[in-house]
Amino acid sequence: MRRYERAVQRKERKELSDAAPSLSSPKKPRLASKSGTLAENSHINGINSLDPSLIAEVEVKVEPQGANLEVHNCTSNTKETQTELTAKDIENIENDNRARVAEAGSKPPFGRHGLYSFEAYENNPDKISFYTGLPSFETLKLVFDYVEAHMTETRSLTKEAQFMLCLIKLKMNYTIQDIAYQLDVSHVTVYRHFYSTLNLLHQRLSFIVKWPDRETLTASMPATFKEDFGDKVLFVFDSFELSVEKPNAHISKVCGFSSNTCPDTVKYLIGISPQGTVTCVSESCNFETSDRQIAEESGMLDNFQPGDFVMIDKRFSTDTAESFNLYQAELAGTTSGKIQLCPLDVKKKRKIAGLKIRTGRLIGLICSKFKIFDNIPAEYLKVRSGESEPNIDKILKICCCLTNLCPSAVSYD
Repeated sequence: MRRYERAVQRKERKELSDAAPSLSSPKKPRLASKSGTLAENSHINGINSLDPSLIAEVEVKVEPQGANLEVHNCTSNTKETQTELTAKDIENIENDNRARVAEAGSKPPFGRHGLYSFEAYENNPDKISFYTGLPSFETLKLVFDYVEAHMTETRSLTKEAQFMLCLIKLKMNYTIQDIAYQLDVSHVTVYRHFYSTLNLLHQRLSFIVKWPDRETLTASMPATFKEDFGDKVLFVFDSFELSVEKPNAHISKVCGFSSNTCPDTVKYLIGISPQGTVTCVSESCNFETSDRQIAEESGMLDNFQPGDFVMIDKRFSTDTAESFNLYQAELAGTTSGKIQLCPLDVKKKRKIAGLKIRTGRLIGLICSKFKIFDNIPAEYLKVRSGESEPNIDKILKICCCLTNLCPSAVSYD
């Protein structure tokens, strides 16, 4: 009797062990008992580790022995959600979302690649002035049309891109690598096209900075100058300095060293007409070079005639004027060895000083407008092979040309 009971128990345990893996696969369930649901028999040893989610999803009904086994899918217990939106409202929301996604996909991603084509500047003079320094789109196109025939289009950059690259570099002073990322080209390509376009602009636009003839000066003389000086020509001569990175080469360091300022500097002498345009620019010189020496070596004095009025700084020697016998120097605010100035001289010198201040604004305008002068690399001081002047002189000359194309800072009234 005991042997029979043990055999029955072994048989039941075997059936339970066979039923456990079958319950984990709802497609082919195998039952551990003859009747009852799966939930009722889940307490049997060996089924305690069964996933409870299976119990909620599957219900097994047991038929008498020999009958077919049927499995019924039971719906899970879910909570109903109430909303005031109708099907039409939901459809409108979906349509609105689709329209927004389509609109976002049609817009180009944010970037500065478009700055190097003319399409980005049409009917936007403020943007043109900000990125190029020119006053209008018509002026921009005029300059481009003048140099386009001498440019070469490449696979990587069009003529427009090369032209805008150079102007934006001068105005905004973006680094070469930054421009390369914007245009998706190598920095070597940007470097090569910048210098080639720079040389082209210097060759083609240098005529804009020139000494005007007498008839032109007289006809366009501002009213304030005519009242005080009549038909006599009056120019402003002044010097200014540009800061340069400390060069590594000993020769470059000697050429640019300045003992009076912390950074290395280069010095220029610039001439400004009564109309507020740049008429001449000297070559770059050492800070220690005097204004007199720069004027003599640059040939600026050859453009004057006896009796012409020139406003100059007190550092400029009057001996130079007497030795050339070309012009009469008017030194604003100096007593020239006298104890004090007479009232008539004070009034006259005050007028001259006021005119010098107004025309002298042009120098500050050039240096502040073009950010490339904020920090000049030492390599700009080098004279490249096959060229006669350093790149810094070309850059300053081009910036003066672009400034002359803008409205004058001096009023004609």
